[in-house]
Amino acid sequence: MPGDIVEGASAGILGLQALEPPDRRLWLFDAFSGMPAPGEKDDAAAREIIGGYVGSEANTHRILGRLGVPQDRYQLIAGWLADTLPSFSKPPIALLHIDTDFYDPVRLSLDQLYPHVSPGGYVVLNDYGVFEGCRRATDEFFAIHEPGVEVIPIDAIASYVRKPVPAAV
Repeated sequence: MPGDIVEGASAGILGLQALEPPDRRLWLFDAFSGMPAPGEKDDAAAREIIGGYVGSEANTHRILGRLGVPQDRYQLIAGWLADTLPSFSKPPIALLHIDTDFYDPVRLSLDQLYPHVSPGGYVVLNDYGVFEGCRRATDEFFAIHEPGVEVIPIDAIASYVRKPVPAAV
């Protein structure tokens, strides 16, 4: 399947997948500042993790290096998604992994990146089963842009969507 991998966490595992086709790249978005304050459309569970889960650019580079992922195959994009996604030159995407927990960044990620997911490509929603904001943003987005698409559980936490492939004419 053509396309890159765009992701907000799980860099090591996805870095290995980026090595499969020789032209695939991995785009890693992270604020490296912990979890932001949730918005009005988020639940109480979101408020419990404000400031938690602080990533490290150095650790991300170290993990990818230990796994043998060359630096020219991935790009770290540091900053809040609202600041970084709008100006990001979007490649075709084979796998979009959204691990942003809250309504606003999930919805922004879908609005900005789903149009670039290749037909037959996948969107993994890491927190669909845990955070109301993630679930709400996802359900609202797909009700408008891909009515009838099924959000399929992976486990109690994560779910995925496969972008429909247009029927051959």
